[in-house]
Amino acid sequence: MIRLDGVRFSYTGEDVVSDISLEVGRGSFVGIMGPNGAGKTTLLKLIAGILSPSAGRIYISGVDLSLYSRRRLAREIAFVPQFEAIPFSFSAWEVVLMGRAPHIGRFGIEGREDIMAAREAMLCTGTLHLKERCLNELSGGERQLVLIARAIASGSPVILLDEPTAFLDIKHEIRVMDVLRALNDGGVTIVAAMHDINLAVAYCRKILLLKGGRVFRFGSAEEVVTYANLREVFETDVYVGISEIDGRPYYVPIRR
Repeated sequence: MIRLDGVRFSYTGEDVVSDISLEVGRGSFVGIMGPNGAGKTTLLKLIAGILSPSAGRIYISGVDLSLYSRRRLAREIAFVPQFEAIPFSFSAWEVVLMGRAPHIGRFGIEGREDIMAAREAMLCTGTLHLKERCLNELSGGERQLVLIARAIASGSPVILLDEPTAFLDIKHEIRVMDVLRALNDGGVTIVAAMHDINLAVAYCRKILLLKGGRVFRFGSAEEVVTYANLREVFETDVYVGISEIDGRPYYVPIRR
């Protein structure tokens, strides 16, 4: 589904992402983790086509990303940024309907299929009751769910998210992750940059651990979330245990 071959990206001559080669299969749920500056957001923007690699190739469904038109790529990949400033007083419904832009004809008129897709996306995220509310008046959790609904409405088989639970309380963190896992169970490929290791372990099927813009480890939570790996990547002491509830690893920071 997604393949990166020797991908590198530089800002002002300094590599932010270096020599990344990996494959994300169709139907995967990958959590990208690493310290600040590890290249998580940059990697997502490269896959989304927002940034172009300084070297290497990215393939989506076997096709070189550089060959995709903007419209065609938007049908394949939806990107939910960590923060998106949406001007004017768009309602939640109008924002979700924007996800249908790649499918709407040149006259810009939504059809029945577009209306149904937007409605289903809001039902999926539990946001239909917010449809008349101004997006900028919603709480952080409600706003994030509406932006995810917009991605769902696009019908894209891949959704990329940058810190989807940033600044949310526990209730909304779980609600957002439950929605993403349900989408993944339905076949949507999810790739999300995350800071909360325990949340990533609970929901993601694979973990990509970055250090200094390079792949440090890529595999199951059990393979990646170990004391040795976290200690080396985050350069701090942690305790890593195994949950008696679900058998997954978890971490606890150790005070100095």
